[in-house]
Amino acid sequence: MSKKMIMVLAAVTLLALSLPAQNVSSSLTGVLVDSSGAAIPGAELTVVNQATGASLKAKTGTDGGFTFPNLLAGRYTFSAKITGFKTLETKDINITSGEIRSLGNLAMQVGEVRESISVEAAAVAVQTSSSEKSGLVTGSQLNDIAVRGRDFFTYLATIPGVVDNFSQRRETASPDAIRGTFINGGRENQKNFNVDGVTAMDTGSNSTIHFQPNMDAISEVKVMTSNYQAEFGRNGSGVITVITKGGSRDFHGSAYYFYRHESMNANSFFNNRTATKKAPYRYRINGYSIGGPVFIPKTFNTTRDKLFFFWSQEYVGMRRDYGTRFVNMPSAIERNGDFSNSRDTNGALILVRDPLSAVNFPGNVIPSPRFSALGRSMLSFFPTPNYTDPDPSLVFQRNYRSQYSGAYPKRQDMIRFDGNFWSSLQFYYRFLRDKDEQDTPYGMWVNGGLNYALTPTRFGQPGKGHVMRLNKIFSPTFINEFTFGKSFNRLYFKPVDETAMTRAKVGNPAQWYKDDYIAESYAPNIIFGGQPSNPVNFSWGNIPYTNYNNVYSFVDNVTMIRGSHTIKVGAYIERTGKFQVGGGNYRGNFNFSRDTNNPFDSNHSFANALLGNFQSYSEATKRVDGDWWFWNAEWYIQDNWRVNKRLSVDYGMRVYHLPPMIDKNLTLSSFDPGLYSRSKVASLYMPAINPQGRRVAQNPLTGEYAAAPLIGLFVPGSGQTAPGMKTGGVDGVPGGLYDAPKTAWGPRVGFALDVFGNGRTALRGGFGMFKDRLQGNPTFNLNGQPPVAFSPTLWYGDLATYASSPGAIGPSGSNMLSGYNDQATTLNFSLGLQQQIWGTVLDASYVGSQARHQMASLNINPIAMYARFDPKNFDPTRAGLPLPDVFIRPYFGHNDINYRYNGVSSGYNSFQFSANRRFTRGLQFGVAYTWSRTMGVANDDTSGLSPYFPWSTRNYGPLSFDRRQMFVAN
Repeated sequence: MSKKMIMVLAAVTLLALSLPAQNVSSSLTGVLVDSSGAAIPGAELTVVNQATGASLKAKTGTDGGFTFPNLLAGRYTFSAKITGFKTLETKDINITSGEIRSLGNLAMQVGEVRESISVEAAAVAVQTSSSEKSGLVTGSQLNDIAVRGRDFFTYLATIPGVVDNFSQRRETASPDAIRGTFINGGRENQKNFNVDGVTAMDTGSNSTIHFQPNMDAISEVKVMTSNYQAEFGRNGSGVITVITKGGSRDFHGSAYYFYRHESMNANSFFNNRTATKKAPYRYRINGYSIGGPVFIPKTFNTTRDKLFFFWSQEYVGMRRDYGTRFVNMPSAIERNGDFSNSRDTNGALILVRDPLSAVNFPGNVIPSPRFSALGRSMLSFFPTPNYTDPDPSLVFQRNYRSQYSGAYPKRQDMIRFDGNFWSSLQFYYRFLRDKDEQDTPYGMWVNGGLNYALTPTRFGQPGKGHVMRLNKIFSPTFINEFTFGKSFNRLYFKPVDETAMTRAKVGNPAQWYKDDYIAESYAPNIIFGGQPSNPVNFSWGNIPYTNYNNVYSFVDNVTMIRGSHTIKVGAYIERTGKFQVGGGNYRGNFNFSRDTNNPFDSNHSFANALLGNFQSYSEATKRVDGDWWFWNAEWYIQDNWRVNKRLSVDYGMRVYHLPPMIDKNLTLSSFDPGLYSRSKVASLYMPAINPQGRRVAQNPLTGEYAAAPLIGLFVPGSGQTAPGMKTGGVDGVPGGLYDAPKTAWGPRVGFALDVFGNGRTALRGGFGMFKDRLQGNPTFNLNGQPPVAFSPTLWYGDLATYASSPGAIGPSGSNMLSGYNDQATTLNFSLGLQQQIWGTVLDASYVGSQARHQMASLNINPIAMYARFDPKNFDPTRAGLPLPDVFIRPYFGHNDINYRYNGVSSGYNSFQFSANRRFTRGLQFGVAYTWSRTMGVANDDTSGLSPYFPWSTRNYGPLSFDRRQMFVAN
């Protein structure tokens, strides 16, 4: 490379550092030659977008080569003029997003410029100018191949290297639609999903999306699967790019209506058995779109080539079946103390014991003076039985049936404007909004452990996204592309009828730690267990819940053409915020379950509540909400070098700066072995036998006895109850709790060889290194751990005195992020051959992937091997049995400490074969075969690694085989 070229590359690299690169634009390349094959320099070239009329001009270089950079995906017409030759024109050149499309060697014929010849562009072209592995789902395929739920992720299974494990039902578009898809052995959460070049991933799990454009609003879906160029980054195991439709010079529109109904479904065997009606199954998906020029006749945009619009709406109406639940409710007579017909699953009477006399209540009836007013209010809160099972063996297992199906409406609106007011400046703006809100009674994470229909939870997942792109052409050889976008969502849930579950409904039980910032006064959790079987449980999650994710993206790319070199340099800057409700249960949790060690147990959990005696009560010291933010900064330099008419080489470097996320609310804590001191840890209650011969807890400092459940819990005031724990952002501790490299490097290199120089055979290969930011959940899981918050528990108490009785805390399990963590790294490489035979392009490739520094979870506080059999660890109160695990862990005062770290490797190898054929009249056929094998831990980000049985790099998965095909007529 010349000294001048080196100086240019250095200058452009420095320029990139000052620019605010996720790229969706494409390039068109080729070489003009005469009939003898000699280069034609200086020819005037024009490329025109056939939809909008936007045009770009350039000239061929000294070698006859040309490049049109920064083109939007679409269909183009190319023309070339030069004195002494006939004008050359090629129409219907399909260019996909992020593609380097080569027209190969274009031969011009001797003649006059006013004469012209037309050359047909290949419908399915051999890739002779780039090395990446990618797949495409076209707008024609989206429109003409029917799928049940109009979820375009269904089509990704047609792309070699992409696997769908069918974990998603795909009844409709959904924020979870991206789940279950894996690209070339990468983990589910290592993909990037962007719409018009701006990411729309939820950065919490990195496995859900903010929104999903409807299929009539999509121009194409491009999937970069392996060793793509340096201009693509953010995530390391594939990029899914959706390009939305824009308007054109002519008006175009569509309308559709899809409907499904349970009348075409048979009822299930189990529904028939319990006389349960057929569940509703109703889906209605309808919408429309329209696009065209924005003009006012004789006044504005009269030539219809300056401003365009595209508008789309889709409405989804469905009635979702949430299933049938059967539980045991307290009967009317049980609420009045009469347990004379309370029986177990075998029909035997459950005897109710008087805790004061230790004998059964006469007639199995509790006298009303013994009732707890608060306990009776809690039992009265639950609905009365409504069901008698026809199966005698199930009569005493369930007496209440809940069946719920509810409306689940969705809606999407999208508007896009494209402008070509000046030939040197093009722009577009796109706004997309998803509305997604359902009322769910039970069975989802938002319902907690609720197992009957009380009031549905209103669960919303709306998402929105803006993007603005400006493309400035300073000259045919110097172009700048700038994109700004904001993508965001907001998750929320709370009871539809909040009055149905106020504290007043259950007798206004007192709280230990009232949170004055929470206006709602929801009832505490009320749990039953043991006897009777299958009891009702009122157990909600952390309501009211809010979770929102804001992602701001700044992307700038500069393209410079210098002879046969197309140099691109750019930067991608992302500012991301994530607010999420966290912490323990601030409302409190009453557990009335049967417990033979409880001296106040009555042998029936409903009777325990009526008497006012509980097994345990716990309550979080506070609700801890996290407000996390981070920066991503990535920049790159890349050169696509046309070495000669047959060989193209692309090489570049992407640099990553991915610092840890910081919590502004200081709610993160983690264990640090360097801060741990065994001598400072609080004492634990030991097991002992009291004078009455019962197993109890004993304070080792004073010898005092306490209830047996305190065994293994901390003795109050005896030392540290969060030994070795540190809080992010406090006392000099890094806000993100771990350190990461300031910069990381991702080299890329590839080649494409036109083997015979006729554009019909290409040998392609390449290598790329990609970095990943740590997904949000490992950090979010540090929220509210000790010493930030605790959840004290009171054992074997009663409703009359619990409010003034302190709870006990003990060693907790915790998650840990600490020290130095390299970014997860993926290495892609491939080598393949493409061959065009008539209208069919065959592709046979070897694709490999190696992953390094993958996230894993290692328990650093395990029970040592054989420790439970060591006589020194035997429990003196239970012959031959070991002490509880908390007494024999290496870090005394802790339970499991799950160290989350980047230290696992995996691999993936596959042979991929595909064939794409476009016939006459627009019929296209494609088929793909993939033979693959995965090595090591590939798809589990929290794989538990035993310190005694280390993970092996020779853990090969079975050889798998996939076959996919599609037809489309357009």
